[in-house]
Amino acid sequence: MIHRPTTVSIAAVVVMSAVACSSSNGSKPPSGVTSTGGATAFPTAGTGGASVGQQVPGSGNANALGGGGATNGPGGPPPAGSGGTPGAIPPLGTGGGAPPAQGGAPPIGIGGAMAAGGNQTGSAGMSMGVPLTPKGKNCLKPGSGDYMNPGPYKVATKDVDLGMIATGQHSGKFTIYYPDPLEAACLHPIVGWGNGTGVTDSNFTYNFLNSAAASWGMVVAASGEDNTGSGAFHKAGIDYLLKQNEDMTSPFFHKLSTRAGVGGHSQGGIGAGVAAAHPNVVAAVVEGMTFVGTMKVPGLTMTGTNDIVMNADSTVTAATGPDFVAVWQGGNHVGTETVLGYLGLDTTSNDATGSQKGAIQFQRLYSAWFRCFLADDDVACKLFSGGTPSGCGICKDPGWAKLASKNM
Repeated sequence: MIHRPTTVSIAAVVVMSAVACSSSNGSKPPSGVTSTGGATAFPTAGTGGASVGQQVPGSGNANALGGGGATNGPGGPPPAGSGGTPGAIPPLGTGGGAPPAQGGAPPIGIGGAMAAGGNQTGSAGMSMGVPLTPKGKNCLKPGSGDYMNPGPYKVATKDVDLGMIATGQHSGKFTIYYPDPLEAACLHPIVGWGNGTGVTDSNFTYNFLNSAAASWGMVVAASGEDNTGSGAFHKAGIDYLLKQNEDMTSPFFHKLSTRAGVGGHSQGGIGAGVAAAHPNVVAAVVEGMTFVGTMKVPGLTMTGTNDIVMNADSTVTAATGPDFVAVWQGGNHVGTETVLGYLGLDTTSNDATGSQKGAIQFQRLYSAWFRCFLADDDVACKLFSGGTPSGCGICKDPGWAKLASKNM
């Protein structure tokens, strides 16, 4: 059963009404495994390397796929693990791998490994701009595989203030959700979250979503700003975590993957779509909103039949990568998609029990989508793969009014 808090802040409930106006259970981590992840290089045609968009075993790192230069290239291959800049992508054709546990993910469309950290093999990435289902080996704790319930990690939080994020917007306050303890042998993916309009907390209204994600191995930077449609706050959260990963004084030092996701509710969903252009973002999730424009990274849309968002499945047609839309019967914008629904306190629904079930399903899909595309978890991927309306893992679950997908 999902652990649910038993008390609710009245102030937080009042804040929830403003949204409608808007457009932890772990065990000791494995030991004795050395983290050897590194970014690989991407050679160019004509120098003995693979053409952009193809993949060959990388000479820069034995555990990573993609690039690295062919052995008959000028001067031969570089030594394993050399030539890279910590946390960065080596130049095209150099063949250098970053030092152990410091590699970065390549930009979308290059065809290299999306990430290869810890004992995690890099996934197939984006070949010639076409997203592929992750094929790497998940190195995070598997847990029960039931994403309806908390994952295998205990969850801790810390509050940080990053100062002014954007002109005229002064709330740089974030709550960081993270597994405790962090893995010694597997890099944790990162996520930037944005609130709906009028929601100024970063650790209550959407706590059920971000705590669940952290229990499954993600590290989430949840903004406390109530105007996140620009995407600046999602990006700031991701950039903060990337810097923490290179800060020797930080508890996150060399514990984080450079594969990032973005998520948000309502206006925060708009911001997530904008922030998906961040070079490290490889997956996105929105609640009560659709993606604006054409999504190139795997995108999940969760909404309800009584939401303000209409025709959510239209995003499937426009998407160029994996895309999934899940519409809950009776789900609404303020209740089902926030902590009110999760706690069974949704007074805006004719069916509070149905609203609560929807909120729990949204929590399940939120964690599973990031587990699939940021951590190569095949169990999570099966919830969405196989196509709709009958092939995917959730397709036979009661309560869904509509399911639609593309490239799944």
